[in-house]
Amino acid sequence: MKFMLIIRENIYTERTEEALKEVIQLHRNWYAQLASSGHAIDGNGLSEKGFLLEQKNNEIIIGSIRDTSEGIGGYYVIHAKDMDEAITLAKECPTFTMGDKIEVRQIM
Repeated sequence: MKFMLIIRENIYTERTEEALKEVIQLHRNWYAQLASSGHAIDGNGLSEKGFLLEQKNNEIIIGSIRDTSEGIGGYYVIHAKDMDEAITLAKECPTFTMGDKIEVRQIM
């Protein structure tokens, strides 16, 4: 089964350039561990800048992302035998101590 681990960054703490580099390295190391165990499929960081497209009155409106209380900083796509294993793998996220959260979703 495939699962997506969505990294929800702690946006309430300003991260210095050095702290950001540390976060990136921690995630690179974690991805390498997931890959060596055969669980990693894909993963990337995401820019905090983006747009929300929606239809209003039969017109496509391009707006800003409204819910920024928990910014999505990146994602992993992993193999796991079931949701329990996906959650077990997600618990190894190295940036929980920095206030980040992980959302685990099965890919349909």
